[in-house]
Amino acid sequence: MNKQGHIPTILMFVIALVLCVTSLVSFASYGEVVSVDSKKISNAITKAEFLQDYILKNTEISGRESIISEGELRDNFKKITEKRNIEIEGAGNFFGKVRNDEFEFRREGERYFLIIKGLFVVSENGNNKIKREFDVFMEFDGNGRLLNSA
Repeated sequence: MNKQGHIPTILMFVIALVLCVTSLVSFASYGEVVSVDSKKISNAITKAEFLQDYILKNTEISGRESIISEGELRDNFKKITEKRNIEIEGAGNFFGKVRNDEFEFRREGERYFLIIKGLFVVSENGNNKIKREFDVFMEFDGNGRLLNSA
């Protein structure tokens, strides 16, 4: 009997087995790479959200204190904001805009309006970099309570 026909069949089985093992190893190692990159991106997004929330809260508190304080609104806001300035990496241009008078703070009747346009925060984690741009619009009542924020 001729047994040479069984060698290619056995060889096909061995090659198929090697390809399956290689595919499984590839899938297993790919998942680790994705989870590490995903975590870095998630951390960068979380940091950007924190920085934006920090600026918004800082603006709200400084605006409230400016309304309650005696004196000119813009000057009070600048002084209070400068006192609250904590150097946080990635906090963007908020303190620079306030320092350079690139904001609007006005009173209309019993309402106060604070507007700062063109703010940004930057968050970096490894090779991932996120720049988030936003504007601030806040409306306060005569007691310094925040009525509206966008």
